[in-house]
Amino acid sequence: MTPDDERLRACTQLVAEAVADILEAAGRPGVAIADLRHDSTRSKDLTLLGLGSFELMRLAARLEDETGVELEDAVLLDPHRRCVAGWAACLHTAGALESVPDPTPR
Repeated sequence: MTPDDERLRACTQLVAEAVADILEAAGRPGVAIADLRHDSTRSKDLTLLGLGSFELMRLAARLEDETGVELEDAVLLDPHRRCVAGWAACLHTAGALESVPDPTPR
């Protein structure tokens, strides 16, 4: 796995954890973090997982605060990008978590 792949994986984990936390805090425990990283659920619209507009805003604010990256509007509006995979890809492309260590031993 390349460092870039590892960073995308870390972005996916970050989004999955945040989604699970927000669902739980809203009293809608939904999917497990591990499930949110798998293809079938990772590409599912976050609103279909139970996030309303308020929770989407909380999620966006949390991820922007944690990463220092501003999310594109499209990940909030486009149902095809409003998913764990879409948000992780947005963070990855914007350079979030660039300090993830290289997993390859030197």
